[in-house]
Amino acid sequence: MPGLGFRGWLANETLALAGSYKGGVFQRLVAASYKLAPVSDPAALPAFQELARKMSRQNDFLRHDYRFVPSSGDHYSSLKQLRRSIDAQRQAGKRRADMYVYSEPPGPEGDASQQGHPVFSNDQNVMIRGVHDAIAHLGGGHPFSARGEYGAYNRHLKTLCNVQDARAGRCLAAAALFTEIVGQTSYFYVYGQFAPQKAVFLNDFDYYNVGLLAPASRLNAFFVAQGKDLACRPDFDPEGLAREYPVLSEELSRQVGGPKVRLADIPSRR
Repeated sequence: MPGLGFRGWLANETLALAGSYKGGVFQRLVAASYKLAPVSDPAALPAFQELARKMSRQNDFLRHDYRFVPSSGDHYSSLKQLRRSIDAQRQAGKRRADMYVYSEPPGPEGDASQQGHPVFSNDQNVMIRGVHDAIAHLGGGHPFSARGEYGAYNRHLKTLCNVQDARAGRCLAAAALFTEIVGQTSYFYVYGQFAPQKAVFLNDFDYYNVGLLAPASRLNAFFVAQGKDLACRPDFDPEGLAREYPVLSEELSRQVGGPKVRLADIPSRR
C-alpha cells in the first residue's frame, strides 16, 4: 500500500480473501497440491537452506528476549495462553521469557517413515517453530487458526524479504516459507492430520497475496477471485480440469465427498 510505511506495511494483514479460509477453494487447492507434491525437489533446496539461514539470524536476535524450550507436547492451546505466559514472566521480572516449542519430529503421527524434514534437522525445526511463534503469532497477534496461520505467514514473510522483493516474487525464502506454513496448515485443516514434511515449491500460488493464484498458473482458467472469494469460474469446466489436471481433479473430488462429487459445489467461503 503506497505511503503506508514499514510499520504499517508489516502490521497490514495483506490477505486477499474474506472469511476463515476453512474448507474453501483456496485452502483445498493448496492442501491437494501439497499432498500430491513429491517429498523433495532439488530445485527447491536452495530456498529452504536460505530460509533456515535467515531464521537462524532471527533466532540470534530473539534469544535475548526468549528462551525456546523444547516440549514433547503442544504447550499452548491458543495465542491468549501463550501471551498470558509471556506477560506473567515479564511482570515477574524475567528478562528472557521461556517459550515452549513442540519438539517432536514433524509429520503424520504413527508413520515414522514420513516423519522428519528432508532439509532441516529436528533442532532446526524446533528453532524455526519458536522463531515463527515469537515473530509472527506473538508479535503479530495472529491466533492459532486457519486464517491466523495465513496472517502469521504473511507477517513473517515481511520480516524475511524487503518490500519490493516480496511483492515481485524475488525473495527465495518466500517460496519455502509458503510451503512450510501455508502448505502445511492447509493440509492440516483439510485432511485433519499433521502434514508429512516436504521441500518443494507450490508454484500455482501467489506467495505475497495469500488467497490468490500465481498470475502464471494455468489454474486461473478454472478458478477466479471474485470480490473476496476464490471460486470456480462461472464457466467452470470440470471435464477440462480433469483433462489438464487429472490427479489434482481427482484429489479435489475426494476431499469434498468422493470421486463423483461436482467440483463446482466446492464452497468458496466459510
